[in-house]
Amino acid sequence: MPHSVKHQKISKKLILYIILFSSMITAIVTLIQLYYQYREDKLILDENIENVDTGYREGITNAVWLDDKVQLNSILDGVVALPDIEYIEVRVKNDVYSSRGNSVKSNVVSSSFPLHYWHDNRLLTIGETYVEADLSSIYQRLLNRAWTILGLNAIKTFIVAIFMYFIFDRLVVSRLDELSRFVRDYDIEDVNKKLEIESPGNRKYSDEIAEIATSLETMHRHLANSVKELLGLKKTLDLSLDSVFMFHAESYKIFYANAGATALLGYTTKELMGMTPMEICSELKESLFLELAASDFGPDEPVMDIDTYFLSKQGRTIPVRILLQYLHPTNEAPRYVFMARDVSERLKAQRKIQASLEQAKIANAELESFSYSISHDLRAPLRSIDGFSLLLLQDYGDKLNTEGKHYIHRVRENAQRMGLLIDDMLSLSQVTRGEFNRKPCDISAMATASIKKLQDYEPDRQVTVDIAPGIIGRVDKSLFENLLDNLLGNAWKYTSKTENPHIEIGTTIQGKETIYFVRDNGAGFDMQYAGKLFDAFQRLHEDEEFKGTGVGLATVSRILKRHGGRIWAEAEIGKGATFYFTLENQFELSDGSTVKKQA
Repeated sequence: MPHSVKHQKISKKLILYIILFSSMITAIVTLIQLYYQYREDKLILDENIENVDTGYREGITNAVWLDDKVQLNSILDGVVALPDIEYIEVRVKNDVYSSRGNSVKSNVVSSSFPLHYWHDNRLLTIGETYVEADLSSIYQRLLNRAWTILGLNAIKTFIVAIFMYFIFDRLVVSRLDELSRFVRDYDIEDVNKKLEIESPGNRKYSDEIAEIATSLETMHRHLANSVKELLGLKKTLDLSLDSVFMFHAESYKIFYANAGATALLGYTTKELMGMTPMEICSELKESLFLELAASDFGPDEPVMDIDTYFLSKQGRTIPVRILLQYLHPTNEAPRYVFMARDVSERLKAQRKIQASLEQAKIANAELESFSYSISHDLRAPLRSIDGFSLLLLQDYGDKLNTEGKHYIHRVRENAQRMGLLIDDMLSLSQVTRGEFNRKPCDISAMATASIKKLQDYEPDRQVTVDIAPGIIGRVDKSLFENLLDNLLGNAWKYTSKTENPHIEIGTTIQGKETIYFVRDNGAGFDMQYAGKLFDAFQRLHEDEEFKGTGVGLATVSRILKRHGGRIWAEAEIGKGATFYFTLENQFELSDGSTVKKQA
């Protein structure tokens, strides 16, 4: 396996380096030792030669003066017996007088000294002694010593190398092998993967390799978590219905596209890599990107918003809306990001809405025409019927009996009632067609104004009215005045036959919802008919008992629907009724727009 090959190479290199280094050190030390040994032996040799001069010269001189060769040769034999002294000769008048030993041809150290003799108070030079010493024996001793030192050091080096190989293999190489295996079998998604480096005997050490292992493990954990977050982000982007692209600011080459992009365009991710946005949208020009990069957008306008078309791989034209942004992170290359959303369905919906609006305009125009007809074409005959009936009573009343006059009164009453119905129908139709302008209003003040109109109309009536102060709501003022006029008008009307009539306007809170109410102690009604209350022209009381057209509560219901609210009632015959209603909860933004609150 590759890791075992590396293991062996490291171990062999270690042995080789140990041997080479030890051999180099051994050689240097040996040379130093031999050098000092040579100097010591050479010094001894020089001392021996010096001893010939100091110890034997007098005897040699006397033997030569006396011409006693036997004595001389005996002395010379003693000299050549000295260590490393190989040859000595005595010269008299430049002739060899006597010699002992063998002259050395090489590796020789020689010395000569004169022979002086005192005779008749004169110092006479009678000859010369010449000595040769052989360095070969010194060299041989040094060589033998060198081989001994080198041999012993080679054995020591080999033993140390084998020991170091074993120690290094067990303490270092095998543990490095574990590190190598961890990196080779690395699984970025395995966040819990452990790297445990143990030394012989399964004992854990806190050394450099253990620190490397801990650092690798920590790095793996951080890297795995980062990759997990990136994969989560990629998955989120892939689940997005929008198409997300990223491309380089210089080459404009796409380097990221999510699953939405491939699904929209029909290209594979590999095919999109290296393409430019201009290849999928001809309206995108390089000048547009340069303009965006040079722009100093504020926080309220960080992107370009573009409506354009994409061309898919199959040649299909796709209407899209693009949000394009230029990014330049610190210490990173600039890039562009754009998100594209397929607006095909939205355009279809807009076309349908536009068609519906056109139809609504036509219907509203027809309704306006119909309302005009009602208000003008029907009023004129009713006015004629009422007017001629009045003339008939005035001019021919004395000729009509009581029954005839009753009939004419009935005709006038119904003509007038028909006029009221027409007015209520027009009011009901305008509730859903008029301009709708919702803003905070003081409902308490509006209710007070409505009650005052009723009191002005019937100043002799004594009705106790309680209006809670500070009731505020976001309503259309005109429509809500109509709503209060109807609800309070009904309360005023149905308490007309009640002793101590009482009307109350207030609010209550249920959960997070504000509920408004109008309560009276008037005639009330049977709750089994409550479902008909808010239908047009539906009445729970006879006209002889309480006059009305049955349109008022229907108008109230439609006004509340435009406000996003609802209405209901609780009542008991003879004990009054309470009408509850709600408004859509809204809060106002700083720009004046409104947002619906989520309960």
